[in-house]
Amino acid sequence: MKKIIFTFGIILTSFFSRSQTPVLVFENLTYDFGKINYTGDTIVANFWFKNQGVGELKISSAKPSCGCTVASFTETTPGMSGGSVVVKYFSTTPGFINKSVTVTTNDPNNGIVILRIKGETIKQD
Repeated sequence: MKKIIFTFGIILTSFFSRSQTPVLVFENLTYDFGKINYTGDTIVANFWFKNQGVGELKISSAKPSCGCTVASFTETTPGMSGGSVVVKYFSTTPGFINKSVTVTTNDPNNGIVILRIKGETIKQD
């Protein structure tokens, strides 16, 4: 009888711990700004996300691939259903752009997400 109760307890614990996990869903993983005139301006992309799970979602970092890109993110709190990762690219030269930001979260199935900004800056005539 003790084995049955113990087994049932493990199954119940496993079920409830899985149902309390966060589920991270981004609206878009890529921001394509197309062709823009190179003016030395900053390109800003908002990547909106939602927590479609029950557990609290925590983003621990958003690391850009190079020094010309900066990323920040919404600090999520219990009860929040979503937020954003803001990526800023500082255009320093004309040409094709393909930059990434690695987002790390506590979602057990989506712990690392790669966001991208891409496009082309062209020299004004």
